[in-house]
Amino acid sequence: MEDLIQQVTPAFMNTTMVDVETFISLHKEGKCTFVDIRMDFEREVWDFKFGLQIPLNELGKREAELPKEGLIVLACPNGPRSIIGWTYLAAKGYEVKFLKGGMEALTATLKGGAAKAFLE
Repeated sequence: MEDLIQQVTPAFMNTTMVDVETFISLHKEGKCTFVDIRMDFEREVWDFKFGLQIPLNELGKREAELPKEGLIVLACPNGPRSIIGWTYLAAKGYEVKFLKGGMEALTATLKGGAAKAFLE
């Protein structure tokens, strides 16, 4: 954890995020695993039908469900929980980023034909 903290600078923090367009490309190419870290009650109202669903408060006890290799992209509604999840997984040695703008940005992008193309 000490090594990770020493790396944290504004420039480094920019490398911890992935924008929506880049995420969509990576996902379609099978180059990342999407992890929705919202709470179960949030998903009951608004659900994505892809990726893993592991609430932030269960990330530690469900870590075995995560791939050991490859990029993991975390998402919450707009970012704060993803930063916490990123910190936890990065400290454990995972290759991890969080979705810039969160699911709000992803939802704004995946409308109509864009949603259909994402699923194909």
